[in-house]
Amino acid sequence: MPKFAPLILLLYMLTFSDSLTKMVPSLIFKIVLFSIFSPLILLNSRAVSKLSKVLLIMEILLKSEAATPTL
Repeated sequence: MPKFAPLILLLYMLTFSDSLTKMVPSLIFKIVLFSIFSPLILLNSRAVSKLSKVLLIMEILLKSEAATPTL
């Protein structure tokens, strides 16, 4: 998983930027992440729990960012 950390950070930065937050729904975001990490999930069973935690944290951040009013 550590070698995928820069990719996760890049996806986070791209997805949670202000312009893309309104364009990328949560479901599409999950599908994209799952398609990227599906080989990793097939190779390592511990990666499933790590990926689910990352998805949960990103979804919570996405919802909190969407709930925050912009000035």
